[in-house]
Amino acid sequence: MPEQLVTSTELPSVYDIKEAVQVLGNSETFNTELYHPPQTQWLVKLAEFLDWLWSPVKNIGETLYNASPVVYYFVIVILLILLMIFIWHIIKSFKIAFARKTVIQYNPTQKTRALTPDDYIKQANDAGKREDYITAIRLLFRCCLIHLEQGKFRPAVTNRQYIKRHLNTAAEAPLRTFVNLVDYKWYGGRECNKEDWLEAKRASGIIFNYTKSETVSDKH
Repeated sequence: MPEQLVTSTELPSVYDIKEAVQVLGNSETFNTELYHPPQTQWLVKLAEFLDWLWSPVKNIGETLYNASPVVYYFVIVILLILLMIFIWHIIKSFKIAFARKTVIQYNPTQKTRALTPDDYIKQANDAGKREDYITAIRLLFRCCLIHLEQGKFRPAVTNRQYIKRHLNTAAEAPLRTFVNLVDYKWYGGRECNKEDWLEAKRASGIIFNYTKSETVSDKH
């Protein structure tokens, strides 16, 4: 007669279960580590590196939260705002950089002639509307130089030499304004803002009035 299986409704004790788990865990044939295919080993290493890199920030955050949750969330909000400003600044810089490629170029309808002062003023105003203020200032400066040189632009003459050519005239001060803006904001790489653009427009108005008065006096 076949042996009857003995069943029991009695559950093992907690200590028996714990002992069985310890024996199983110490067994050489039992591996508790997750298996990662060779193709994904670099992902595991990358995750470990990022976890190591993030751990100091995580520890600081936990310490700050334990000290004061209000301060913790306040710092999080400030950091998010700074991140948004940083991203906005990058996007704006790329936008201005790409926009500059289209500035100071000839249009297809203008290939047979040089740009006039009116062309430069239009391009300068367009650049100002795009908030590309340093390009707008440089275009307006070029327009002023053409006015001062009676329709001719001399690339070989430096900005400082233009000032020397117009010493002790009404054009000297506005020329210095333009040269300083270009030197500090363009070559110096400093931020150029709307106030600089307005200052350049005021300087150009002085130069335009000066060249008009000079033209009238020459005719007489």
